[in-house]
Amino acid sequence: MKNPELFDICATYLLADLYEKFPVPAQIEYDPLYFKISEKFQDATEDDLIHIYRIIESSLRWLERSGFLYLGHIDKLVAGDVILTEKGLKTLRSVPHSVDVQRETVGDLLAQAGKEGTKDAVIRGIGALFSIMLVAV
Repeated sequence: MKNPELFDICATYLLADLYEKFPVPAQIEYDPLYFKISEKFQDATEDDLIHIYRIIESSLRWLERSGFLYLGHIDKLVAGDVILTEKGLKTLRSVPHSVDVQRETVGDLLAQAGKEGTKDAVIRGIGALFSIMLVAV
């Protein structure tokens, strides 16, 4: 269980949820997100599982600093008034070249990955997001 892999999974769930709720600000409770992430790692130690909470908070802060979302407030168990920024929404609405034939947006891919819940689907969704982010930079 490596931090970048945890971030990818966490960011997928966070952004998919915010995209589906947009433009209504969301309250992100860590416990449900923790359980979605932790079920992907059957061989995780207790320390690994505790570390997931730190990854959730750090992922939210990174996504805000990078301009993808706005955090109204954040603490150790919940983030409130969380909403996609214009940059976040544009990125999620863009269509990566790899799926251009199907005309699925990155947001659609992330939402589908969140529903499927498999690690491969999550990684595919976040890969599409970061391919768009790198082109935009």
